[in-house]
Amino acid sequence: MITVQPFVKWAGGKRKLVPTILSLIPPAFNRYIEPFLGGGAVAFTLKHTPMLLNDANAELINAYEVVRDDLNALVQELDNHQTNHSESYYYEVRKQTPNTLTKLQQAARFIYLNKTAYNGLYRVNRFGNFNVPFGRYKNPRIYNRDNLEAVSLILKGARLYSLDYAVFLRE
Repeated sequence: MITVQPFVKWAGGKRKLVPTILSLIPPAFNRYIEPFLGGGAVAFTLKHTPMLLNDANAELINAYEVVRDDLNALVQELDNHQTNHSESYYYEVRKQTPNTLTKLQQAARFIYLNKTAYNGLYRVNRFGNFNVPFGRYKNPRIYNRDNLEAVSLILKGARLYSLDYAVFLRE
């Protein structure tokens, strides 16, 4: 079995809890529903079809959609970020307004900032602007192509939502 890892760092992620969570899941079930997707550690371990995956963070869900639907173009954008990576470039990308970018550019920006920001944090101010400082990584790896391909395949069997969890669970 291929071990598929989250492609983003996520505070409060369930990666370390996966063995415990798996021990509590029944041996058979019809669908997997995840109201707080975050990095997706449980979903990527289960690889269940169908999956209904949700997170209130619309930028995160957009990144999942682009990984699922347009991986090759995303990799090209990420390669561009990797090539240009520096502290000044980071702040240039950080100050971009996501809603002025294409969905593809938004996803690449999100992943790049996630992998190069301080501790991989995601934080926005009251105006919705990403405001995490530059991380001091010597040579950050923005993505792992093999892992992204595996994630993309898993996501083909998923429906993605960006709703408040209470609304999502009523759907």
